[in-house]
Amino acid sequence: MKKIAFVLALMLSGNAFADENFYTRFDMAYTDGVEDGIKDGFSWQTGFGWKWFGAIRTEMVFSYARNDLGETLNGEALHGRVSSKAVFANAAWDIFSAYGMTPYVMAGVGVSKNKIQETRIGAVAVPKSRHTSFPWQTGAGIGFLLPNRLTLDVGYVYTNLGRFDWDVLPDKDVRLQRLSVGLRYDF
Repeated sequence: MKKIAFVLALMLSGNAFADENFYTRFDMAYTDGVEDGIKDGFSWQTGFGWKWFGAIRTEMVFSYARNDLGETLNGEALHGRVSSKAVFANAAWDIFSAYGMTPYVMAGVGVSKNKIQETRIGAVAVPKSRHTSFPWQTGAGIGFLLPNRLTLDVGYVYTNLGRFDWDVLPDKDVRLQRLSVGLRYDF
């Protein structure tokens, strides 16, 4: 996965570092599971992007998410943790800019390595497992223009991380809601 991210970064960057359309980004997020059994957690993303025609942005991001398991799953007590490392190719549309604020919508697809760690379902220990999947995400937010070429980015993202291999239960998609705060730096 690291090799794929590195090759994509090289292919997309070209002369990007010398142009004002290039930017980098980093954000942290509170995450909450959509389905029963997936509790709250956290995630972060970092990456780089390119602005096209002033309103369209494309970006490559590396994302990490970790959520606790709890409550019940199919009627059984569930305790443990799931995590995911992913590389996303995103596209965003900056709808308009006024008074230093820019609302946007975005969507992205990627590849992820999903992992189940130290989990118990009732009295049954679930062995650690890893599964490669093809996640997708969509969201919206607002960018607030700050001094020194910085933008404060506040957003909501719905993410489907793809399949997690449960071994003792049927495989299922893990879907998260992310409330994020981050910074973009325009070169």
